[in-house]
Amino acid sequence: MRALLLCLSALSFGLAEASAQDQKPGERRAQVAQAIALWAGDYERGALSPRGLLQEDPALQPPYARSARRAELLSMRDGGSLLHLDALQKFLFFAERDADEAIGEAVLSIASAGFDKGLVDRDASVVRDLGATSLLRMESQSVWFSLMRTAAGGRLLVLSAGAEPSVVDPARRVAALRLLGQKGAPVFRSTIEGTLSDADARVRLAAVEAIDALRRSESIDVLLRALGSESHPVVCQALVRALRKTLESHKDTIPQESRERAIATAMRKFSRAGWRTDMDLLDFVEAFPDRTAVSPLIDLLERRGTGDAVAEVVNGQASPRLRARAYECLRGLTGAIVPIDDTKAWRAFWEQEQANVRIPATLPHMRGAVGTKSTFFGIPVEGREVVFLIDTSGSMDAEVPESNDDARTESRSRRRALTRLAAAKQQLVSAVQAMPEASRFRLVTFDHEVKLWSDRALPPGRAATRSLVDLLSRVQANGGTNVHDALVAALALDGLRFGQEPATEIDELFVLSDGLPTAGAVRDEDEILETVRQANRYLRVRIHAVFTGDGAGASFLRRLTEENDGLFVQR
Repeated sequence: MRALLLCLSALSFGLAEASAQDQKPGERRAQVAQAIALWAGDYERGALSPRGLLQEDPALQPPYARSARRAELLSMRDGGSLLHLDALQKFLFFAERDADEAIGEAVLSIASAGFDKGLVDRDASVVRDLGATSLLRMESQSVWFSLMRTAAGGRLLVLSAGAEPSVVDPARRVAALRLLGQKGAPVFRSTIEGTLSDADARVRLAAVEAIDALRRSESIDVLLRALGSESHPVVCQALVRALRKTLESHKDTIPQESRERAIATAMRKFSRAGWRTDMDLLDFVEAFPDRTAVSPLIDLLERRGTGDAVAEVVNGQASPRLRARAYECLRGLTGAIVPIDDTKAWRAFWEQEQANVRIPATLPHMRGAVGTKSTFFGIPVEGREVVFLIDTSGSMDAEVPESNDDARTESRSRRRALTRLAAAKQQLVSAVQAMPEASRFRLVTFDHEVKLWSDRALPPGRAATRSLVDLLSRVQANGGTNVHDALVAALALDGLRFGQEPATEIDELFVLSDGLPTAGAVRDEDEILETVRQANRYLRVRIHAVFTGDGAGASFLRRLTEENDGLFVQR
């Protein structure tokens, strides 16, 4: 049946193409542009689902279909056989063959579609990727000039410096900036850099990411100026990251003076834009060790920050991982062994010995062990707000092999009777009992569905332990393994938007599972990893994983931890 539908689609495609030869090129392009723009408009209004079927009855079809039939992009045969997404791909095929500015504008509507639907909206992501890919295939100068104008807010900054910009949808500007960065032509650089001072943080973030994609040494001074005045935490993170990667790409050609100025500017940003930016600054210190980092790191140990009251509050909520990692960086920079809590001794040491300290050329990646009594399957629990994500699918009812549990003190018969889920429950209770009072925890379980067991993170203690034990007694193994939705829920990604400051305070996630994704709309491992990768680049959540099975799921969980600075164990 699927083959027959494809044949019919191909036939109608060919008929439409033949009929199109009778039309004037300009008229044809205008009709293609209109059909694409209407498709985008129908999608934004919720008049269609990309994976929904185009209805057979023309009266039930969305407006784009009527326009497409007039343009002979669709035929009556397509009704009842094509998905809306298939129809869009047909339109984009025509668009790429003979693109002009109007077509480019229409396809940009596709590349920016669903901008407000969130980072993890699967359909919106697929639609935007189709639009972006189509535009990247177009070589028309008018298309790319139009994209430059859109990115600049309605005008080209380099050509009309005194003019007032027109109001352009931020979603279109973000999409245009991303495309300019992906295309990578040097002529786009001034347009991209000109938006670093835009009033909209989302536009500034897109500009930084585009500069990061280009990684031209000429952009370093512009990045430094932007970093010096930027206050939005996510944009600050992106600037620090772009500056580091650009310096790394040109480390052998950038003058020492420029490098020192870049390092000094970056170091002044410590404690001014939240702990996540500070984590990116520690990445910078590891890549470019410098003595100007020592004093800010000592301040960070004391959490003294800048003396600004707001900064004190923001950094007072920092992950313990930040302070521990800063300590390891200090030791790596100076070679000194001074206790983490003795900041007076650190200041005295640096005041007396800084002239004699030789800063190493490189530092290893510093994980910064917090020092904790709490562990989950041997992995230290170090976060300030920790989420335990536990697989409760039917396979978790399998017994734990004796060889995987030989450290337990129970009898042999007890060990053999212990299921994977029971072992996870035991480990979870022990971990929560040992967590420090200042920390918080949440439990999320998943099988074919996801369940959040509390509306907020809870402090550990006797009451919390009793509630947890009671709750776990009601958790049973059943159903499939919906990993994608579980990770989205645990990391609070559902409401996350591009350029938005994270609403969640989670800084550490433990994932326990015994298999591969088998339930939910998204089961592809690479797609799940990409979702987490895109969101966690600014969240900076450390993700650990415990694999309790004996199948192929170990590789997937290992990749999840490797990409998110976590630890992987198999039990």
